[in-house]
Amino acid sequence: HGHTNDTPPSTADLVTLTVEKVDKIGVISGNGDTWVVEINGGDRPTESELRTFAEEIRKELEDNLVNYPETKGMTPEEMNYMLIREKFFRVTRHYKWKVMGGDINEFI
Repeated sequence: HGHTNDTPPSTADLVTLTVEKVDKIGVISGNGDTWVVEINGGDRPTESELRTFAEEIRKELEDNLVNYPETKGMTPEEMNYMLIREKFFRVTRHYKWKVMGGDINEFI
């Protein structure tokens, strides 16, 4: 499906990978970025485990980003975008999922 806010898959999207019959999901963002996440031999958590872990990461990031020097002067929207992206990468690395992506406009 599409993300108009140009973000990678959300936790709600990643929850789909907790279903046994689903091994791969994809998102196309408004700027043409494509994101594909695949189990690819990684771990398959339960929905509850995934949501709990993602929430822990979100809280940790919110605490850390406020004190990170590079975030000084960022708008709330920029901070939120940074948080969403970093949470996505931490969650997918934790479960050892394969992440692929690129600009779909390069292939059209």
